[in-house]
This record gives sequence, C-alpha cells and structure tokens, in this order.
Amino acid sequence: MRCLTSLLLLTLTVPAWAQRGAKEMEVTVKEVREDGRLHVLVVEDSEGTTHELTVTPRVNVEITGPGDESFVKAGNYVKGRGVLTNGQLFVSSVNIFLVPQGKKVPPGKIVKSPRKAGISTNSYDFSGPILARQTSPDYPDYEMLAVQVAGRTPPILLEKNFSVKLGTDNIALAQEGAKATLSVLPARGGKLNLLSASIENSKPLAGEGGASAEGEGGAKPESKE
Repeated sequence: MRCLTSLLLLTLTVPAWAQRGAKEMEVTVKEVREDGRLHVLVVEDSEGTTHELTVTPRVNVEITGPGDESFVKAGNYVKGRGVLTNGQLFVSSVNIFLVPQGKKVPPGKIVKSPRKAGISTNSYDFSGPILARQTSPDYPDYEMLAVQVAGRTPPILLEKNFSVKLGTDNIALAQEGAKATLSVLPARGGKLNLLSASIENSKPLAGEGGASAEGEGGAKPESKE
C-alpha cells in the first residue's frame, strides 16, 4: 500500500536506486482501466504518443483536485488554515485526504501559521482526522468541525461557501483529460516502468464523502455522459 504520509505532505518520494536513469514526462490522462488486481494508466504525451503504464503497489500516486463539501465528514483527514476571531477559528477552505479503512494517519495538530506577507498574525494551521461536523451552537449560520488534535483547540468554523480540495492515492479517481507529471524508468523494448504519478484533476469529484463511500479511497469516479 502506498504511503499516506507522503500523500498528506503532497510530495512524492522515489527511492535513490529508482531515480537513476528515470525521466519526467508531462502527459494527459486518457483512461484508467482495471487489469486484474492492478490498474493500467493510459496517457498521451506532448508528441501525441500513447503510453500504457501499469500501476503497481510500489508506485507513488498523488491525485489532487476540487471536491464537494460532502467529503468534509468524519473519517477523512483534513488540513486547513483559519483566522482566530472571538475565540473561534474561521476557515474558508480545506484540504481533504481520503483515507482507506485501516490506514494509519499522522496525529492531528494545530500550530501558529508561519509569519509571511499576506498571512494574518491570528492565522493558525490545523490538521487531523475529522471526528464530526455539525451546526455551531454559538454561530448557527456556520458549521463546526471537530478535529482530533492533541491538547485544547478553538472551535473550527466553516465559512459559508467554503472550498474543498481533495487528495488521494487512489489511481481509479484520476479523470480523463487530467494533466499529470510522471516519473518513469525506460525498460527493454521501448517500454516504460512507472515510478510515480502526480495528477491534477480539473473537475470536482462528486460523491458521498470518502471514508464510507464505495471503493478504496472513498470517492466514486464521475460517470461519463
């Protein structure tokens, strides 16, 4: 199983031995199809050549893209940044990571945001497994997010029309037409072995929110019209 920690950090790590002779490719996803217990990623490069690459459990996969608010639910992992006002942490956007059942995740935390231009001095970064989502008793126009973090934390309130970005390592959720950066290792016969794939979906993943939805990694791929 691919490493969730690397997914949460939104970085891809390839072993040193695998990097020797490897090259990067900018491609467009054409299709993802099942091949027994594995998947085959079909892509097209800038020259119009089609490549079929087997996605083994050793391949580091990172898929990001927009999602709907149904993914903000208990069981998924959240990262976000909010501004502390009147003892409440107001959040306008969150990153949700779909966690397969039984997968361990990093412990939750809340820390002061780094001091940079454009970032409020009252800004805090938080992350952790979502425990619950409900209407705030003090601010009924807002929803409150309960996140498992160590120590005391201010109530986390979701602003109206908050945005959601998803992260997953489930290759089945890669969308047709998505842009991708691949790390590949040339093999015999002109074939390519896939080492890692970083894919940016452009269409929102609609679904039933991840952890309790069908399939590993949660969301359901959009059906084609």
